[in-house]
Amino acid sequence: YKPDKLPFARARRLLILCNMRKCLALLACLLGQAFAGLVMPSFVFPEDGDEYFGPNIKALKSTLDVAVGQGCLASWPMSKPTEIAIVFRHDSVIPASADFFIQYQMEQIAAASAEPGSAGFQGFNVNSEYHRKLRAALQVWEWSPHQLKFLKNSVPGLDSNKVAYVPLWSSVEADPTETCADLIEEPECRDVDGVDVLFFGAMSDSRRKLCNLVDDITNELRFQGRAASHQCVSGVFGRALQCKICKAAVIYSTHSREGAVLE
Repeated sequence: YKPDKLPFARARRLLILCNMRKCLALLACLLGQAFAGLVMPSFVFPEDGDEYFGPNIKALKSTLDVAVGQGCLASWPMSKPTEIAIVFRHDSVIPASADFFIQYQMEQIAAASAEPGSAGFQGFNVNSEYHRKLRAALQVWEWSPHQLKFLKNSVPGLDSNKVAYVPLWSSVEADPTETCADLIEEPECRDVDGVDVLFFGAMSDSRRKLCNLVDDITNELRFQGRAASHQCVSGVFGRALQCKICKAAVIYSTHSREGAVLE
């Protein structure tokens, strides 16, 4: 899928706002039993500027502003200034100044454990600290419907009423007028190598085998006089990754491991 004009951006944004309204309404209800007043909360993002989650945070800020501007926190019950941190990483540090935090759940919690020696989140079944963090969160926002069911039904001690489905959005959603044609003309994109066929994501044995298979196919095409370039990239994020995506003719993906959702 090549996101040139993104014809569904407006419809997806309405869906996002709808889910955000539900989350903010639930947020007010969760706190309404303990406080009374009309002092609006402030949201902080400890990972603001992060290479990986930065674009998501940028879009989340935009959507929160729209949702609050449309009255989604009109029934906010707090009578004192309240700071709510919204964090993405499983090991994010919650600011000491935050009264509450929301965990935007981004890990492969319903999947099998990662391969030994792999970077990042190893597996939900071996991370008791993340279990405690989710239970301590004011709300848990989940981007995957499949993992939403897992959170609601398979995590002991986690109140399912505070778990909500909030679709994942990217910086493209924050600025739906930007197209790939615009992006590849930017100076920072001109020096990024483009390929015909692109895979991106953390490498696993199964993904490495698939990349090797596609390499064989594109090599055979070159022998037949039909040139096709191919690249599998890992550890590339943000604007650099967007440039590669926009320059590719074909993008493919596969699950990183058993039970994983497509990222």
